[in-house]
Parts: sequence; structure tokens; C-alpha cells
Amino acid sequence: MKKRDKLYVSGPVRVASPSSLTLSIPWRLNLASGLVKVDWHGRRAKAFIGGAGHSCIKQQSYVSFIFRSYDDTIENIEKYFAFQETTWGILFLAHAVHAFHTGLISFWVARKSKEQRWYQRGNQSKLALRRWAETSQWTFENKWYLLEAEESFCSNDVEAAKTYYKKAITSAKLHKFVHEEALAHELAAHFYLELGEREETVEHFMLAHEKYLEWGALALGKCDSLLKFVEFMKKLWHEGAMS
Repeated sequence: MKKRDKLYVSGPVRVASPSSLTLSIPWRLNLASGLVKVDWHGRRAKAFIGGAGHSCIKQQSYVSFIFRSYDDTIENIEKYFAFQETTWGILFLAHAVHAFHTGLISFWVARKSKEQRWYQRGNQSKLALRRWAETSQWTFENKWYLLEAEESFCSNDVEAAKTYYKKAITSAKLHKFVHEEALAHELAAHFYLELGEREETVEHFMLAHEKYLEWGALALGKCDSLLKFVEFMKKLWHEGAMS
């Protein structure tokens, strides 16, 4: 990864192609806005758009989701689901990680767009992860719990959401998935933010920051963006209390 200047970080998205070659697609992260852009028009991108490019589109969707860039997430997840109609799409859908990421994205989009199709897509991913969790509790249990939590958030089932966020965090910690423990804390923080529970919100955001730091997400700018968001929220809360 190469630091260009104070505002931008860039690097390659590395994906294994169907021919077993590893391809790199340039990306650039704006640290100020949190927006991620991938160069889809370059020679390398065009070489694999028809195959493993599907995987890279999913990865870009997930990176945009992690940085809460809604418009970029929508643009790329739509491409991902459109690709599923092909044979390659069906094969890639069999991967649990794809189901996990697209499930998280779908429930987020469902909450913002209020479109039923996104809820249905999220539910399909959740059911797939539940089946995988039955075969490998260690690997998939925390992912299934987190999708259950996000679905409960969508359905306004507050108590179920609280229970499943806690289960997802505990399972990820127990099974040593540090980055997914961080993610579970972060999504729980957004849930509590929506409820207006400030203390729980800040606690989960700071625990997410701690775990992302432990995982090594500092280089991607994720830790900094999380702290900036927390400080921004605190400032808004303070100004609201003063007005």
C-alpha cells in the first residue's frame, strides 16, 4: 500500500481469477470523505470483469459498506446481484463469505431504502449462514448471529437485536475473529445510535476502534475515520444540549 498524500491512500485489490492468476485492481481511498473508488476502466480490470471481476465487485461493495458510503455500496451491490444470473455468479454465491457480506449490505440498504427486495436478499443470506453454522460453528456462528441482529434491527425487534449483537460479539471473540468482533461492535453502535442510547453507542464504537486497531486496520484509514465519526457525534450532542 502506498501513501500518496495526506488525504489519499491507494493500493491494489487482489483477487484470484478463474485461471488461478492473481490480479490487482487499483483503488483509492479518500480519508476525508471515506469514499473508495476502484479503477474499473484499466487494462487489468477489463481482463477479468467477466470472471473473478464478480468477486472484486463484491469486495468493493463491502469496502464501501465498511466506510458507510451508501451510494457506492448500492452501485456495486446491484452489479453483483445482476451477475448472479450467470453461471459464474451462481458458483460464487456458494461462498459463505460472499453470503455474509451481501447479507450485511442488503439489510443496511433495506433499512435506508425501505425496499422489500433487499430485506429478502438479506434473509436468504442469513438462512445460508445458519446452515453453514450447523456444519462449522467455529467459522460461521458469529456471522450468522450478526445477520440475525441486522435482520432484527430491520424489523424493529429491539430486544432480539440486542441479544444477537451480544451473541455475535461473544462468538467472534471466542473463535478469534478479531476483525469480525470489531465489525459486530461497530454495527451494534449504529443500532444503539438509532435508538438514541448515547452511552452504549460510544462504548461500542470505541471497542470497535480497539479491535480494528488490534487487527491492523490502521493502514486503511478505518480507525481514524471511526474516531472522527465519534468526535463528530459528540460535538453534535454537545451543541444540541447547549441550544
